Amino acid sequence: MAGDTPATAWFRCEGGTVLEMDLPLPEGIAQRVERGAIVRVADAEGAPYVAGDDAIRTAVPAPPTKRPADSAAKPAWVAWAVVCGADPETASGALKQDIIDTYGRRTTPGPVDSPGTTGDAPSDTTGAAEAAATADTAGAVTGESPAGG
Repeated sequence: MAGDTPATAWFRCEGGTVLEMDLPLPEGIAQRVERGAIVRVADAEGAPYVAGDDAIRTAVPAPPTKRPADSAAKPAWVAWAVVCGADPETASGALKQDIIDTYGRRTTPGPVDSPGTTGDAPSDTTGAAEAAATADTAGAVTGESPAGG
C-alpha cells in the first residue's frame, strides 16, 4: 500500500551531500531549510526542485529568545528585530547590517523602551563613543597638561 511508506524528499545539506529525508521534517531541519542552509532538490542527483502540490510541511519555529550570532542568516536577524519591536515588513526590507547595527547590542527581546533590555537603542552606541571621546579630550579642552608633565 502507498500509505505504508512515509513521504520523503531530497535535500542538499551544508556540505553538498544530497540526502533523502522523511516528511514532515524535524523542527531543527525545517529551520535550516527556512534559513537556506539546507535546500530541497528534485532527486538524488541534486536537480533543481520546483514546488508543486507536495509542499514541505514544517513546524513553525518559536520566536527567538536570544540574540543571533553576527554570522547568522538574515531571516534570523529579521526575527530578532521583530521580537525587539520592529515592524516585520520594515525589518524584512532592511539590510542585515542595518538590523545588526540597530538591534545587535540587545541581549533580550522586547520593545525598544521596555525595561530589562540592554543596548535598547542605536544611540546607546554613539553615546558611549561620545563619552569616550569627551574623556579623551577633557585635558585639551580645559587646558590641563597630562599627569606628570
